[in-house]
Amino acid sequence: MKIMIDAQTLKHALFAGMKGFIAILLLASASEFGAAALIMAPFGATCVLLFALPEAPLSQAPNVIGGHVLYAPVASGAILLVLLATLYHRATGKFSYSIKLKI
Repeated sequence: MKIMIDAQTLKHALFAGMKGFIAILLLASASEFGAAALIMAPFGATCVLLFALPEAPLSQAPNVIGGHVLYAPVASGAILLVLLATLYHRATGKFSYSIKLKI
């Protein structure tokens, strides 16, 4: 089975990949020389949505920004929960338990 890809689709895919790579590279470089980490876990998926499918409903600004606004407190809460559990277990001398969140 031979897969045929037209030149326009290939050009669009390569250009979108390049833009995503450059965006992540710039943020990684800025966070390397700055005081704050600018890369977060779902950033790669957001780059794919924004650069490869800019017309898709999930790539629109309210959905992208709203998703990250929702993600930030959930991730911060999970990190805080893990840190508190680690401190509690160190203070009491009990064994650590792994925490599994299902969202």
